[in-house]
Amino acid sequence: MKASVALESWLASTEQRQVDVVRALDVSKQLVSFWVTGRGVPGLELAEALERLTDGAVKVMDWREPAAMADQRGASSARIAAHVKLQRLKARGQRARRTPPRTKPTGTR
Repeated sequence: MKASVALESWLASTEQRQVDVVRALDVSKQLVSFWVTGRGVPGLELAEALERLTDGAVKVMDWREPAAMADQRGASSARIAAHVKLQRLKARGQRARRTPPRTKPTGTR
């Protein structure tokens, strides 16, 4: 289920309001509105806080989007995807491989 739909569903089923989420997570009304409408993606820490607040109704993994969307929405979705992948590896007793940082090709600004 898409996270924004799950969040909206949780709000309706628990009779919570967006302002309750704003107060619980100490974030702006606009930010919560963006999450509910699907126009924004929370950072990893806030996605984890949302999962705790909703008792798992809105999971961190629900915020994961395809890589193409991550480019449009910023690094938050990519960080969540990396976090989910790392959690799966840990669950299987494996370690994540480290990749070297990206560098700009020479001759570009």
